[in-house]
Amino acid sequence: MSDKKEIISYIAIIIIGIILAQHMNVVVSGSMEPVFYRGDIVVIEKTDFLGLQELNANDLKVGDIVVYHATWFNEPVIHRIIQINQT
Repeated sequence: MSDKKEIISYIAIIIIGIILAQHMNVVVSGSMEPVFYRGDIVVIEKTDFLGLQELNANDLKVGDIVVYHATWFNEPVIHRIIQINQT
C-alpha cells in the first residue's frame, strides 16, 4: 500500500512542477532593476493557460509588470506598463 502512495506522491510532484514551470520566467537583462535583477526568477499569472482565464487583460493598468512574447526577441520579455493605447 505504501508503494502506491509513494507513486501517487511522485506523480503529484511532477504534475505540480510542470504547472509551476509554465508560470515561471527568468529575468535576462538589467532593464527592470531595482525591482528585478538579472537572474531573478519571477512567477507569473497567465492570461490563458490550457484554455483557462487566470487574468483579465482589461484589468491591466499603468504600473503593472507584464511578460509578453515580442517579435524582436525569441524569449519572453518582462516590462512595466507605462502607457495604454486603445486600438
